[in-house]
Amino acid sequence: MNTLLIKSTLATAIALSIAACTPADSEGVAGIGGSGYVSSGSVTGFGSVFVNGVEFETDNSTFDVDGNPDGTQDDLAIGMIVQVSGTINPDGISGNATSITYDDQLQGPVTGLTMPDLDGLTRSFTVLGTNVIIDSGSTSFDVSGDVTLPVNTTFDFDSIAEDNNVEVSGFFDSNGNLKATRVELKDLDFDANSIVEIKGTISDLSGTTFNLGSLSVDASSATLEDLPNGLQVDLFVEVKGTLNAGLTLIASKVE
Repeated sequence: MNTLLIKSTLATAIALSIAACTPADSEGVAGIGGSGYVSSGSVTGFGSVFVNGVEFETDNSTFDVDGNPDGTQDDLAIGMIVQVSGTINPDGISGNATSITYDDQLQGPVTGLTMPDLDGLTRSFTVLGTNVIIDSGSTSFDVSGDVTLPVNTTFDFDSIAEDNNVEVSGFFDSNGNLKATRVELKDLDFDANSIVEIKGTISDLSGTTFNLGSLSVDASSATLEDLPNGLQVDLFVEVKGTLNAGLTLIASKVE
C-alpha cells in the first residue's frame, strides 16, 4: 500500500484536554425517536438516503451540511453521521425525510498515530486532545476536493499520516474515544492556514477569550451564531478557526 509523503511535522505536539459531547454507544445509533428527529446514525447508502437500515426518500427534504442550510444530497457521503427529521413507515424500513442535518465532530491535525493493532483492524490517533479510533472495515475515508494527492498515493486506513488535517465524523464511546465512521483529508500538511473545528464547554471567560478544556480560544474577531446573550461560561459551543504558533485557537466562528 502506498503511503502519503508528508513534508512537515508540527513543531510542538498538541496535548489538549477538550470537553467532548456526551458519550454515546460506539455503534452510534441514537436510533428511532429523539427530540425533533426520527433517526440519527451513519449514512450507509444512496439512491435515497439510508440511515439505520431505513431508506428515506428525500424528494421533499432540505439538507443542512456543515452549517450550510442550502446543501443538497450530493453533499452527503458514506459514513457521515446525520440527523433525519421526517416520518418512518409502518414497515420500519422506509420513510420520508423532511430535513437531513450533518455536522462533523472534529477537525484538526493528526498526532500520535499508532500502528495497526495485532489483528490489523484498528489504530488510533489524537486530534486536538481527542482520541480517535479508526477501523479498517467500518471507517470510510475520503479526500476533500481541494486536496491533490501525490501521484500513486492514496488516503485510507494504511496511509493516513501524522500532520494530516482531517475532518472526523463518528460516535463517542463511554470512555470518550471518538470512533470514526468517516475521515476526510482536508489538508495534506497541517499549517497555520489549516482550519480546525472543535466542540466544548466555555470556561475561564474573560472578555472575548476563553478556554475549551486546556485549549485557549481568542474570539475577538469571531462571528457569534445562535448566541443571543453572547459568550457565557458553561455554554457548549462549536468553534471554528486556526491555530497560531502558541497553539491558541483564533476563532472565526463560535456557534
